[in-house]
Amino acid sequence: MYFDGRPDEARRWALTYKEIFGEDFYLEVQDHGLADPNWGGFTDRTLSEQIVRLGAELGIKVIATNDNHYLTREDAPTQDVLSCIGTASRLDDENRKRMTGTEFYIKSEEEMRELFSWAPEVIDNTLEVAAKCNYELDWTHMYLPKFPDLDPGETSEGALSQGVRDGPGQALRRGLAHAYHRRRERARAL
Repeated sequence: MYFDGRPDEARRWALTYKEIFGEDFYLEVQDHGLADPNWGGFTDRTLSEQIVRLGAELGIKVIATNDNHYLTREDAPTQDVLSCIGTASRLDDENRKRMTGTEFYIKSEEEMRELFSWAPEVIDNTLEVAAKCNYELDWTHMYLPKFPDLDPGETSEGALSQGVRDGPGQALRRGLAHAYHRRRERARAL
């Protein structure tokens, strides 16, 4: 809402969420080094500064996060290629969807502390939230999506494997056709 030039509305919503969630509501800042002319003069940094000020004014803690699309900064070109594959685009297509910069990787605590050295409390608050999370990943099982409306004898694993082999376009067409035929069968049964 700050982007849209509506800081009063952002303030109102922040207070609403604080009332609902209490101390478990946080404001979030990120800094991928981005700036966009459509952001009304904001950069990641200047927007984050506004959010930190808002948090201090309203008594809401602010946490820092980073969008993670790949493991290391060096993986950015690979992500770009994968994005092209996923959108059936070419690397040399100037109008294709692309990520700007190389900052969308998993940063260490030290890197985040350096990035937000102007507001070290946001990193401390992030670690406070992490300490509240008590979840153990179960690496002994594989959790795959459950596919609805499978044919008799067809498994979710088989449907997923077939979808990967078919590619996204064919898998979508197959899924839509399958859903259409199942609905027709149900309608006839009524």
